[in-house]
Amino acid sequence: VATVVLAIMVAGQVGFYFFLLHSPNLDAAGRISADTLLREGMLAKGLIFVLGITLVRMIDAAHRHSEETLRRSISVNENLERLERETRILSERRREFLEAQREFISMVSHEFRTPLTTVQGAQYLLDGLLVKSGILSGSVAEKTGRWLGLQSSGLATLSKLVDQVLMLNRTE
Repeated sequence: VATVVLAIMVAGQVGFYFFLLHSPNLDAAGRISADTLLREGMLAKGLIFVLGITLVRMIDAAHRHSEETLRRSISVNENLERLERETRILSERRREFLEAQREFISMVSHEFRTPLTTVQGAQYLLDGLLVKSGILSGSVAEKTGRWLGLQSSGLATLSKLVDQVLMLNRTE
């Protein structure tokens, strides 16, 4: 389009130049002016044409660059939305796992509590039987007392651990 417009303008100027040359009342100064006008007009049109083409190409390149940037921006936004959805899903799964963990710890702690209480009750009865019974000889009674003491200490430690796990689970 620009080339056609330039050709029309050049043809118009050349036509006007030949019209002036064939004019009967054109003197030598007029001919020099017409030649100068033709030469400088063509040069100006050529420069304007080159500048116009350059500007069109620059605008086209800027347009392509902005479209590419827009495509990349849309892609980044889509990735961010996908990551946000995945993060929400993972957060929900994490919450579900933590809830399952709390329930499991609570259940296990309560399940430990029942046999622990049974063993502690048996320990108490054995301690009482050892104290009341004088059947065992001194060294056997002493060893049995020491073993029952160790067992009692272990049961107390285990009971404290179960209590701490239950308390920690409730605190969380």
